[in-house]
Amino acid sequence: MTKVIDLHCDLLGCIEHNPKKLHFEHPETRCSLLQLEDGNVKLQTLAIAALNGDGSSLVGQRQFKLYKQLLQKYPDRVASFSMIASDSNRLHVLLAIENLAALIEDSEPLECVMTRLDEIRLVEKVLYVSLTWNQENRFGGGNLSKVGLKRDGELFLEYLHEKDTAIDLSHTSDYLANDILEYIDKKSLKVQVIASHSNFREVKDDHRNLPDEIAKEIIAREGLIGINFIRRFIGDEGVDFCRHIEKGISLGAHKALCLGADFYGGLNIPKKLIPNLSYPTFQPAFSNASCYPQFLAFLESQFDKRLVQKIAFKNVENFLGL
Repeated sequence: MTKVIDLHCDLLGCIEHNPKKLHFEHPETRCSLLQLEDGNVKLQTLAIAALNGDGSSLVGQRQFKLYKQLLQKYPDRVASFSMIASDSNRLHVLLAIENLAALIEDSEPLECVMTRLDEIRLVEKVLYVSLTWNQENRFGGGNLSKVGLKRDGELFLEYLHEKDTAIDLSHTSDYLANDILEYIDKKSLKVQVIASHSNFREVKDDHRNLPDEIAKEIIAREGLIGINFIRRFIGDEGVDFCRHIEKGISLGAHKALCLGADFYGGLNIPKKLIPNLSYPTFQPAFSNASCYPQFLAFLESQFDKRLVQKIAFKNVENFLGL
């Protein structure tokens, strides 16, 4: 069975949002421990995410605590990313920050976000950070805005220089994405650029998908583009996955395409924060992390097996130097 590396799921957020019902093995999360194991996921990025607003950093702290509880509760089944070279039998996990509001309140000095991220990085690798979510915050503009990079965002990018943590463009406005790329170049920053869970706007017209010019920049900078499984971003049929992959290949993304399914369940986010969300959220055949064997078999019926293996795990392994 082909192994899988996935760049984004919201398991921590699902449980933190509804702790009386959901837990690490609850199937409603769509990315429960058992579902990940059934999908042969060997490395899963777990997002620490929060909405803007008072108490956002407390949400992030609770999710980081859940991450540590996951490792403590299932030592025979789950291991830190640092163990991946010597132990391939367990599910390995690492972290990402989805919206820097998860690490800092609006009222706090900027230094707090660096301090808290450093504390997390002492415990686990943080693969990537997104400055924003859908809305504007103190760092820049999210997907639903037309705001670019703010001064706090510039200073945070400078902090990321040579930190081995990528900047994620999946939840930026186009203005913010372009400003980030320009600022990295202007300051000669060593910061890798990825889109952890985004598809291609030319195939499915949504603000969460990448326009060609930004996708090309990620590819040229040897970053990653994680295929998102949400219907709103991929389409309603299995063949739509093929259309996005073909689009990526046409842009030169042979070494960039990977998986960023964005599986989640049990989150009740206000509709005003996610306009035009359609239900069911995922295609029935590919609706949780256990689907990967069937999904990869489907891809192998459409594409060369070597390309499918690149998407499944090899491109991320190369990015991580594994």
